[in-house]
Amino acid sequence: MASIGKLVEAIARVGGRDEATVRLMARYAREAGYISQASYGPAAARMTARDAANLLVASTGADKAKYAAAAIYDFAPLPIMRGEVAKGLPANIQAAFAPGTTFVDALSRLIEASDQDGALLDLVAYSNAKVEIELERPKPKAVARIFRVGHPVFERRFGFPPDLYVADTNPDWRTRTVFGHETLLEIARVLHQ
Repeated sequence: MASIGKLVEAIARVGGRDEATVRLMARYAREAGYISQASYGPAAARMTARDAANLLVASTGADKAKYAAAAIYDFAPLPIMRGEVAKGLPANIQAAFAPGTTFVDALSRLIEASDQDGALLDLVAYSNAKVEIELERPKPKAVARIFRVGHPVFERRFGFPPDLYVADTNPDWRTRTVFGHETLLEIARVLHQ
């Protein structure tokens, strides 16, 4: 398992973000209890797939480092809203989107599927599939998509019912951040080192 420093480097590299910003996001997330912590040096905490998923949510769901913990708070517990799992996907990828799964659970399981048996890599390499994860704010929503050459195979939406949001928090402008399987595979590779 990788250290927080290696995970920060990987997320900054694949996301094109400044490493200092991602490091600060990791610090805020760790202080809020979303990322494992221990002492420094050889005794430092080793990152889990859930730690990586939380840091990925922070770095893609927050526009500023100081909002990292808030992004995890907003996006991580999003429940599955709707979507169908297509037949033919590996079982552990289907399990990532089982009923009752939260958004951070799904990301964690996708990272684990990339690391444990290479199911995500097999899906991408041998089935010519693409994986795309999209986060939308300010009203938190997320979508996971798997498609082959432009044809959707699978789509799963995460969010809360619209009636849980106050009308004043329904702005016309939205910001979307999208990342793909390359990010998940790189995180899994770093965690496995």
